[in-house]
Amino acid sequence: MANRTASRPSSPAEAIGYGSNVRRLQYLRESPLAVRGPATGRRYEFSAAVPELGVDSRDAVALEQTGFFRIL
Repeated sequence: MANRTASRPSSPAEAIGYGSNVRRLQYLRESPLAVRGPATGRRYEFSAAVPELGVDSRDAVALEQTGFFRIL
């Protein structure tokens, strides 16, 4: 994935382009996992090395219900 920004984003929401509707999710497993958000279709990639990501709030609740994530 190419880096399209020349300057550093000022917030996690700006970095992923969701505005202010971002929830932090913590991945509770170690194996790498790529998942599509059920509401937005956005792709999220988690692993033991990257266990926390900012996720669109519309996706966060459904992803938490899988048991693989915890909302922080």
